[in-house]
Parts: sequence; C-alpha cells; structure tokens
Amino acid sequence: MSFIILGSCTQKQQEFSSVKKGMTKEEVVKLVGEPTTKRDILVAEVWKYDLADRSVVFRNGNVYDIITSTEARVDSIEASLKNAGKGLKEKLEKTGDTIDSASQRLKDKIDGDSVKKK
Repeated sequence: MSFIILGSCTQKQQEFSSVKKGMTKEEVVKLVGEPTTKRDILVAEVWKYDLADRSVVFRNGNVYDIITSTEARVDSIEASLKNAGKGLKEKLEKTGDTIDSASQRLKDKIDGDSVKKK
C-alpha cells in the first residue's frame, strides 16, 4: 500500500513540470491537486506543496511564479513582487508624462485658436 502512495506522490511531482506561468488556479488544481497550505501576502497568494517541494505564487488568479525549493521564504516573494511593482510604477509615470504632454499641447492649441479668433 505504501508503494501506491509513493507512486502517487511521484506522479504529482512529474505533473508539476506542466504548471506554467499564466495558468489559472483551477488548471493548477487539475494538474497537481490541492496545496498543503495557502497563504495571502500583499497582492499575491502562495500555495505550498510539501510533497512536491514546490510553491506556486498567484497574482490576479493566475500563476505568477513557481518556486522549486522549500527554502524559499515569503520575504523573497515579497521582494519579487516589489520589483514587479517598481516596473509598473515606472510605466505609470511614463504614461502620466505622456498625458501631461498631450494635455499641454491641447491647451496650447486651444489658446492659439483663441488668439486667432480675436
């Protein structure tokens, strides 16, 4: 009987190679089953699979990262998310600058049109 259990664990470990970034929670459960534990941190959810020595990080309901070592700690996940947030902040700042520039050009055009009408 222990051979069957061991075989089942090995099969789940092999199926973990099929888990990819972008997959939904439902797809992950279908492939590897329910996690040993689930934990919410900041803007992510971490599912830990003790027998497979894996953790799956979800953001917005999809796989964001797969950590292959039980040594990985929550603070390393937080650092990864902070880096992702930094990139997003930079993109938003650039978008804001673009909007400001377009707004100024529009204002200048409106002011120029007003001067022409007088």
